[in-house]
Amino acid sequence: VPYLGDAPSSEVIAASRTIALALNGPWVVLSGGISASRFPEALQAACEGGARGFLAGRGIWAPSIEAQDMEEDLATHARSRLDHLVKIADQYCGGGRSARS
Repeated sequence: VPYLGDAPSSEVIAASRTIALALNGPWVVLSGGISASRFPEALQAACEGGARGFLAGRGIWAPSIEAQDMEEDLATHARSRLDHLVKIADQYCGGGRSARS
């Protein structure tokens, strides 16, 4: 995500538009380097600027590593985070299917 999601959404949108105009095809954002709590907002802004989906690893499962029951947390909380990101991508990433498709 431009600025690792640390800039205001308007700046992430503008930078994402610049990226989209410079590329010859669709592009997706990564969750690396962004906190799981910030990634949904950053994903939305990037999609509004032209990203077409996401590839998320740490943005989904990283908080589960510190959970008392990691497997349970992955099955519940991480799954919930993934579902939330898919909804954002489906709504804001060009109206198509998310990267999970």
